[in-house]
Parts: sequence; structure tokens; C-alpha cells
Amino acid sequence: MIEFKYNFPPVWKLRPLLTVRYGTPRAIPKAKTVAFENRIAGETRRQLKEQGLEGQYTKKDGDRVAIEIIFKCSTYAGDLDNYEKALIDGLNKADLFSDDNLVDLIFSRRVFVKKGKESILVRVARIESLEEGIFILK
Repeated sequence: MIEFKYNFPPVWKLRPLLTVRYGTPRAIPKAKTVAFENRIAGETRRQLKEQGLEGQYTKKDGDRVAIEIIFKCSTYAGDLDNYEKALIDGLNKADLFSDDNLVDLIFSRRVFVKKGKESILVRVARIESLEEGIFILK
């Protein structure tokens, strides 16, 4: 199991700007979302290096992943699933896993705290077995 702590406020995944350029539809992500995902990626890489871990889960190795997340937020804005999306995209940018579709299980909750006390706690574990709803994390 790998644990990460991010001492900054969580950001939810904002809807992209939809546009058409030269007849081709495009979705341009919001700068706030991109900045948050990049910050998560950079901090994840730093923490992996600090812990002496490679930390990549891959399809090639047949890995399946479970993630536990606690978002400490100072606002009621944003849906929990959109917080999850932004965080998981940041972890994917950090190359924690080769593809975010390796994530089979997500436990998450949002806790409300005073402004300035926001943070995110993440635990990532490989699922060793999954039989009839019973799983073992390592």
C-alpha cells in the first residue's frame, strides 16, 4: 500500500469548454483543473521518490487497483465524483498507474474543515484477489 498526503485544497473536475475548430469538435480543459492535476502529479512523483518507490501499477503485470481518498474541503461546491476524477487524472499523469482504468475500487469521502485546513489523503493498493465481493489489498 502506498500513502500520499497533499497539504493543499482539493479541486473538482470542471466541465471543459466545448468548441469546434476547422470542423473538428474539441474539448478544452479548464486551467484550474489542469493546474490541480499537474500539482497532484508533481507532488505524487516527489513523494514516491522520497519513499524510494517506483509505484507504477500496470496492465502488463495484470494489476488491479483500489484507492481510498479523504478530501478535506472548506466548501460545499463540487460533487464528490468530480473531486475523484481530478485526483485520479493527476495520479495518472504522475505515472502511478499505466492507465486509470486499472482502478476497480474507490472508497472516498468528503470532510468539511475550516478554510486553510484543506488537504487530501490517498491510499493506493493492489487488489490481490476479488472473489464474490471479498478482496485482499496489498
